[in-house]
Amino acid sequence: MWQNLSTVVRYAVIAGIGAAGLIAVLTVFVGETSPRRGFLPWITTWGDRFFVSLLVLFLISLLWLRFVVPALSMYFAVIISLIAGFVIIKWG
Repeated sequence: MWQNLSTVVRYAVIAGIGAAGLIAVLTVFVGETSPRRGFLPWITTWGDRFFVSLLVLFLISLLWLRFVVPALSMYFAVIISLIAGFVIIKWG
């Protein structure tokens, strides 16, 4: 199956799996929160922080594709994105 897909599509699927994993993990561990102020420069709710973490996930994925992919696998970018997303949602 993977042999017929281009590299960009393959990595887009991997980033999508990372986003789905982030949704699942954070739904279980964070739950519902009220608006609060964290290290982000505005008052945010859980949904705001989740949206910012998705933007970070896709930005890391695109930068990884451009600068790092020949040296390291895309799976490392997904792991870094999941960690960054968890930090943003938990303390952002």
